Amino acid sequence: MPETVISTKRRISGNTFEKAKILKTQPDIIRENRGIEAKSGLEYLSKKDIPEVKSEINKALECGPLESVFPCSESKILDFLVTFQDYDYSISDIAENSGVGFKTTLEIVKELEDHQTIVNTRNVGRALMYRLNLDSKQAQSITQLATDIAIKRAVEEKESNKIEEAICPQCQLHVHGQEEVKKKFGFRTRRGKQIIQSWCKECR
Repeated sequence: MPETVISTKRRISGNTFEKAKILKTQPDIIRENRGIEAKSGLEYLSKKDIPEVKSEINKALECGPLESVFPCSESKILDFLVTFQDYDYSISDIAENSGVGFKTTLEIVKELEDHQTIVNTRNVGRALMYRLNLDSKQAQSITQLATDIAIKRAVEEKESNKIEEAICPQCQLHVHGQEEVKKKFGFRTRRGKQIIQSWCKECR
């Protein structure tokens, strides 16, 4: 299975890998031997489009897809555990890397463990180590939801980047590139989609 390195500004401690890099399976190809199938999220993509948006999917996962829809501490913790699910973490690690206070993390971890969403994998000294319990339906559903949101965001990003040129019908100004189009023409929203303004800013 292909793998990619996800870069992150978060400092990961307690494991034997580099602080700023984590080896992570491509999020759109969920591990079959763990019983997780990424079906609904892939509805947004054709097979030929999937490789083109992998980097965008990785970025969307790192930006916290669950927190963007459900802004709460539980979402921050689940975003971290879903994105970096190949390793286990202490409560201190989870708190630090999800941006949630230690006491709140302790309470949430206990609740997630009670619901079998996460599992205690081992003890390192006095620290209990946890990871997402991908044998549970709850964790599978959460992983699927996070992946769906990330894929949808990646597709939207891909579509927005297709706007590469624009011509003003009034002054015939012709510009190329996303930044120039934004600078000279700007965008508007129609039926929930971002489209380019018909005339340049000078002629409007």
